[in-house]
Amino acid sequence: MFMGKNDEQDEKKRREALLKWVRTELKHDEAVLLLCHPGTVKRLVADQELIKLLGSAPQVMDGGLDEAEEQDESNRQSVHAEQAPRWDHWDEYQRFVKGEVRWLVKTFALGARGLDYSQTTVVPEMAHQLSLAVILFDFPMTMMEYIHCIGRTHRGRQKDGRAVVFMSEGRFWMAGELLALLERCNQSIPEDLKELVDNNEALLRECRQAMLLLKNGDSPLSAFRDAGTGTASSFNMGSLFDADKRLWSLPPDVTRYQRRLIHALAHEEELPHVSTTTGEGRRLHIAPDRNNLPDKFFLEGEEVVQAREDAQGQGVGRQGRVVDPKIHPWKRTVGVRFDGEAKDGFISADLLELRSVSSTAVLEV
Repeated sequence: MFMGKNDEQDEKKRREALLKWVRTELKHDEAVLLLCHPGTVKRLVADQELIKLLGSAPQVMDGGLDEAEEQDESNRQSVHAEQAPRWDHWDEYQRFVKGEVRWLVKTFALGARGLDYSQTTVVPEMAHQLSLAVILFDFPMTMMEYIHCIGRTHRGRQKDGRAVVFMSEGRFWMAGELLALLERCNQSIPEDLKELVDNNEALLRECRQAMLLLKNGDSPLSAFRDAGTGTASSFNMGSLFDADKRLWSLPPDVTRYQRRLIHALAHEEELPHVSTTTGEGRRLHIAPDRNNLPDKFFLEGEEVVQAREDAQGQGVGRQGRVVDPKIHPWKRTVGVRFDGEAKDGFISADLLELRSVSSTAVLEV
């Protein structure tokens, strides 16, 4: 598990841990399957220190997809279907399962489903048996994808197998799901994972109490005054509360994954919520009245109208529904399906207005 203030720092720590793992824990007869996002693939296959440690350049199967395309490809595949490798990647796959190359780097979309990582085109007695180490250098986008990834080990014609998972801070919000899965499968629970889940649960209990106070017109900060020590208690330091607007602004040092958990909790509690600015100064704001938030707030399914011209001087008066309400932190766009258009599009949130506004409550969709 890796903490990092940003994605670059996070990946640097994971790379150092990967190199250490290869030096100290990789068995002499193991083959390595590295699963990650498309952008990471490009960096890993060019990593000269990793190439030197593993003895050769890797086979690569990335499909030419970026992260958004990979997610779309993953969504199109049935989670139950056994997919054959694409023919344009067959040679790379065969060289790996025959033991001709030691490591293969794949995107999740291409490598996590439908492949046994064993020679199925020859009789078992003649097949090369892999001892396979599956490394999730990035953490998958969903727990179902995680299950498919670790399921590449201990297949029928493999000699042996194990999975090594690198969980970055950007996926810590999934820690509870991961722990529940490990418990269902009667697997041992890493102590740092259990501690993370316990801290998350304590944080959410106190934040839920704070939100109830906010709804009742009281200061949410009192929910943290007697919290004792630990992660959650720090929320009393650095939080701001505007009593006139009933606006709660959380500390800027709230981590990315904590902010995501609290966003989800605010949605559950039907409280409008937005994050503003970028980088280390990013703050989460919550208020019962969306008009008191420092930025626009949308819900999936809300009806909107384009109130101002776009960069091409067009679009005023177009009407549609919000399909992706999260405002992108840099592009400031939201997803909208405009009336009469076949596809969803992304448009600046600053150009949109609600067709009907409920200022004191979250609209039901």
